[in-house]
Amino acid sequence: MSPRPRARWWRLIDWRVVAAAGVPVWAAVIGFVAWDKARPHSAKPAPIALIPHTGAPGPAEVAPPPKEQPAAPPVVIVPVVITQP
Repeated sequence: MSPRPRARWWRLIDWRVVAAAGVPVWAAVIGFVAWDKARPHSAKPAPIALIPHTGAPGPAEVAPPPKEQPAAPPVVIVPVVITQP
């Protein structure tokens, strides 16, 4: 008796099932990419021009006067009564 020839792996796959699953996936990927390219994007903000620091504090850099701290509330001690048998 001669051994049965083994079938190739690509012949064991039902390619109709692969195509039925793959075509919608690729269509969705291509559709999302095309939709993103066609969609108007918001304009990017202009870069902020940096002003070199001269060393002298400007009006916005002056620290405000310190505010008075409110008085801390008094500490209240409440004794806990534990009864023992």
